[in-house]
Amino acid sequence: MSGSIIVGVVWLAAVVGAAAGVIVWLPQARSYDVCSAGWAKVGRAADGAVEHVGRIGTAAVAILAGWAWAIVTCWVLGLLAHRLETSVDRPVFDWFAARQNHGWTQIWLQLTQLGNRPQTQALTVLGAVVFALLARRGRWWIPLTVLPTAYLMEKFGGQILKLVVHRGHPPTSLGTWVSGGCARLIVVYGLVIFLGLRWRRVQSRRVKVAGWSALAFLAAVEAYSRTYLLKHWVTDVAGGLVFGTMVLVVAIVAIQVLDRPHPRSPDRPARLL
Repeated sequence: MSGSIIVGVVWLAAVVGAAAGVIVWLPQARSYDVCSAGWAKVGRAADGAVEHVGRIGTAAVAILAGWAWAIVTCWVLGLLAHRLETSVDRPVFDWFAARQNHGWTQIWLQLTQLGNRPQTQALTVLGAVVFALLARRGRWWIPLTVLPTAYLMEKFGGQILKLVVHRGHPPTSLGTWVSGGCARLIVVYGLVIFLGLRWRRVQSRRVKVAGWSALAFLAAVEAYSRTYLLKHWVTDVAGGLVFGTMVLVVAIVAIQVLDRPHPRSPDRPARLL
């Protein structure tokens, strides 16, 4: 069996095993309560901002500030990745290039399409429409606005990073910093999972972790496929995972802000997801 196949199987098995472990361990984890308390503080800060500038103004500031935070952070990481090209990227690239397997390659050529633009664009539109129809309290415009906005944040943020980092690409493709496939998958699929959990008002910790574990698995599939198929340097893939996660967090914060009534309103929302 090719070493690249073994690496792929072990990589995905490790992600599944870690997710299963968290699902079993989480009910007794104090760290979950600590995170929930921290998230509650963010909610109180959002209440203060909403009271003064409104939900839309607060969400707009959160999106712009968060987007800038993601771009600047990944810009710095991109400069570091540029320096690792000789010591990390090229050895990993050469290792996979020497261990290509035709049957295995055909599988990953199909799976890597999860993060392609046509697929993520279609899911963005479908998710926005479906969750707009399912929205409560007349907030149909929130998914219809935030999902496309998040997609555009990833798209244009990735283009900015490509220009400012300017690190070049592997000899087999034009893929550069950051991996757009990984970032798009995390942003779009992550928002669909988040909105699904929120719509169902899921309270079970295990169900929530299972949902996010599914996203982690899809991201692991995309990360491996982009590396194995020699579409990106491995550090580009890591950068895509980081950038996508940061944009996803910013979009979730925006949804939380937009879905909050005025702090003095008796119609208080359920605690933050």
